[in-house]
Amino acid sequence: WALIVLASMIGQVGLSGGGFGFSMHYGGNAQASSGARIVPMISQGHNSVKSVIPASRISEAILNPDKEIDFMGKKLKLPKIKMIYNCGADLLGHEADTNELIRALRTLDCVIVHEPWWTPTAKFADIVFASTSTMERDDITFGGSYSKNVVYAMRKVVEPVYESKDDYEIFRQLALRVGGNETEQRFTESKSYMEWIKGLYEKSDGPTLKSFDQFWRDGFVEFEIPENARKFVRHAKFRQDPINNKLDTESGKIQIFSQKCADFKLADFKGHPTWFEPAEWLGSKMAEIYPFHLISPHPKYRVNSQLDNTWVRNVYKIQGREPVMINELDANKLGIRHGEIVEVFNARGRLLAGAFVTKNIRQGVLSIQKGAWYDPEDGRVRNPRCNAGSVNTLTSLRPTSSMTQAISANTALVNIRRLRRYELVKPYHSISTPSIIGA
Repeated sequence: WALIVLASMIGQVGLSGGGFGFSMHYGGNAQASSGARIVPMISQGHNSVKSVIPASRISEAILNPDKEIDFMGKKLKLPKIKMIYNCGADLLGHEADTNELIRALRTLDCVIVHEPWWTPTAKFADIVFASTSTMERDDITFGGSYSKNVVYAMRKVVEPVYESKDDYEIFRQLALRVGGNETEQRFTESKSYMEWIKGLYEKSDGPTLKSFDQFWRDGFVEFEIPENARKFVRHAKFRQDPINNKLDTESGKIQIFSQKCADFKLADFKGHPTWFEPAEWLGSKMAEIYPFHLISPHPKYRVNSQLDNTWVRNVYKIQGREPVMINELDANKLGIRHGEIVEVFNARGRLLAGAFVTKNIRQGVLSIQKGAWYDPEDGRVRNPRCNAGSVNTLTSLRPTSSMTQAISANTALVNIRRLRRYELVKPYHSISTPSIIGA
């Protein structure tokens, strides 16, 4: 909101090269588009359970059932959660405050995950369905989050390894076992896997250029991008004629003040952009104990936690651990040398990381990219030190506000120290394969 107001003050909203944008790396709204229909997704159906919780409140909901919180201007009672079924996400990889999440998971009756890899999330599961990787299954997708100008045939490269199955087949077999033939047919709509792929393709504009068989042979179909899309400027029409091109706001204009938001009367969310003192920041008293601000950006060499168990880690890891960037002046004060293993810590947890000493980060700030596979040194103790450098052992689950309940992972203070000479560093085990009982 503050970003929108600042852009409005500059006066460049609706001009080429100006204005503002959100989620520009993935699926941002109001972007240039080919205008073509791309493939839809399979419907998730209708869940008889209507209650939902913000993604940031998973641990809190498990540990505090029936607790009432504010969310989107309403009161929300957190449900009683007894089981987690995790598919298509690495819960232990993306949730903040790993130690609190682990305490929560250990109270559940059952945790089920779909995984092709032996991830930290899989290790904490009671049941692991071995799912295929993208190389082991046929699929369909589109390219260009904004332009949406290509549909791709994702043809499998190898047959599924051992007993692994694609997610669709896992759900099909579950439907059959739980509800018999009728439930299975309701899930599959009596279609085979390839019939689903063909049906999704035929709902796009692809068939106007290629038949499905030709598309599948070629591997893609590409739509022409119209000239007006190449000249697209976000909010240009609104700037030229705000009366006939109203925005989807209370007033149809850019809202610097919202009476609707003000009427919620929330202590941490006002009717206009407001600076609130962060719970953790370098201007607080807490900085006397934890004098570094920690940021946790998306990784340069991974897709979140994906690829952390591959040769890619050899490109940038320091002694097998996630690097922590530290300003060279801060490093000199603490006697930290480039390439050595250090401990980063706060009240929530501790981790080992490889020191990356550089002038390309400001003093008083540390940076550890998110996504390293969590590796507790001793899982039997409370809040064990992470031997891999998984930054979420340090980040906070504190919400951005009681309105949105979003994650504020970059609001975190930490300290850093050299390891003492007598401190032994255990081997890193997070990407090791499991021991198979009876094998």
